[in-house]
Amino acid sequence: MVPGDHVVIYSDGVTEAQNQNHEFFGKKRLRDIVNAHAKESCGAIHDAIQAGVAAFTEGAAQSDDITVVVLEYRGRANSGRWRSPRERSNVIEIQGIDVTFL
Repeated sequence: MVPGDHVVIYSDGVTEAQNQNHEFFGKKRLRDIVNAHAKESCGAIHDAIQAGVAAFTEGAAQSDDITVVVLEYRGRANSGRWRSPRERSNVIEIQGIDVTFL
């Protein structure tokens, strides 16, 4: 991984979300959305996935959770880079990956 790369973690409820015709959202639609928004922020990628699933399902009842987490790799952690206690409290470092709670 290089800084700026994103990792998308999702539950099977995303790819198995169904529309009114009982078709699945599927991995291809998910990949297409992620690729189309790959240069954007984690929040923008997350929102695009949620919007894509919502548009596809058109309000059809779902039988599973729809969970999406988007991470951005920022490179090796530097212990002195956080400027405020608030910044430190919103970030968890997982082996060089910063997870920010928005």
